[in-house]
Amino acid sequence: MNLSKKTVFKSALGYENHALAYCLVQIAEQRQLLQQVRSLLPQNIAENIVHCLRNRQRLTIYATSSAWATQLRFYQDTLLNLPTTIASGKIDKVRIKILPPWRDVRPLRPARLPSADTIAALAPHSPADSGDELTQAMSRLMTTLKSKAERQTD
Repeated sequence: MNLSKKTVFKSALGYENHALAYCLVQIAEQRQLLQQVRSLLPQNIAENIVHCLRNRQRLTIYATSSAWATQLRFYQDTLLNLPTTIASGKIDKVRIKILPPWRDVRPLRPARLPSADTIAALAPHSPADSGDELTQAMSRLMTTLKSKAERQTD
């Protein structure tokens, strides 16, 4: 009787639930729809379309700003008459939404280091090799602050 258990890596697509494969197919279809919708529009407007979705007879287009969304509304008749090979069926309604490009909300700014006087005032008065955990932590902090202050002045 063989009790050893074989451990073989099984990819995500190897399981019965093919959710990942379904998602990948949907993404590919949406990218193709986006490219084909962009090909029907003028270049300057097409560049500002972020994403396209098709849900039954409704086409949803995401633009980068409200100005481009307004321009897209002028081409609504063109988008309603998409070829059936592109949309795989008749489009009855076009929705235009705004999805600005993602960017980090917090501006990057350098850390403000305390002055040399402040660093000296915060330095612990007892030796760093004492058993007190707080004193050791303060000593490491002062060492780090001193080295960063020296690099900043160079």
